[in-house]
Amino acid sequence: EEMIAQYWDETKDVLAEETVFDWHAFLELVQRTEMGSSGRGAPAIELSDDEDGTCIFIRFEGGGCTVAMGDSGGLSWPADFSDDSCEYVHYYYFGSWSEVPANLVIPREKALAAVKSFLETGNIPSSVLPLVRELDRPGCGGGSESMEG
Repeated sequence: EEMIAQYWDETKDVLAEETVFDWHAFLELVQRTEMGSSGRGAPAIELSDDEDGTCIFIRFEGGGCTVAMGDSGGLSWPADFSDDSCEYVHYYYFGSWSEVPANLVIPREKALAAVKSFLETGNIPSSVLPLVRELDRPGCGGGSESMEG
């Protein structure tokens, strides 16, 4: 399935956009963006289909990866926690640094498998990578804040 890929092009310091036609083209894009020379880390790649679905392939300093999937209802992240620490990892997203809890880091192969599934079907089944909505994730510190008035 044809998708739009957006990422921060470090060589030009701009938000770049290109069409990704297949898995091979995505892997080529991953390889290209990992060879950035600015030292700011490999940028996240956001894939979007034409039906409002989004998949974000994220790489961290130190070699870990994760995947987030979004739609109009918000973002979903990997459900399986590796630990319950409150450490954070940083990634480079659209020209600025962002952070997520370190327990969202998953093996690179698993992250790539999830992106491949999204690219080919527009979805990430739980058999490939179980995802949970951002709001449903347990937070650090034990307390849960509510946005209701």
